[in-house]
Amino acid sequence: MSSEKFPSILIVDDDKDLCTILTRNLRGMASLHAEGSLAGCLEYMEKKKPSLLLLDNNLPDGFGIAFLKKFKHLFRGIKIILITSDTSESLRKEGMSAGAAYFLCKPFSIQSFLSTVQQVLAINP
Repeated sequence: MSSEKFPSILIVDDDKDLCTILTRNLRGMASLHAEGSLAGCLEYMEKKKPSLLLLDNNLPDGFGIAFLKKFKHLFRGIKIILITSDTSESLRKEGMSAGAAYFLCKPFSIQSFLSTVQQVLAINP
């Protein structure tokens, strides 16, 4: 697989254990990087252009959902999966209308997570 077609995934979550679990399970299907804050996410995305952003909603420096539209505007074509423990229908609708490709509620199984990531990566921008 050429490096152009090999997707890159940025995981943004302040839970280091979850980042480790997700990274271990995604290894081999993408190049991976993890950040623990929105500021770190933005800084990384300005340097690199990941194919997929796995964005936690509740971060130390703000809410991921508040940055969804900004990320979609600044980094056109990026796919975003919003990850949250908030299962409210209103947050799901807000996330999807702001540009999230998928809304994933914690806790989730690794099988459903991997399936979701594969499906979202397969979607053409």
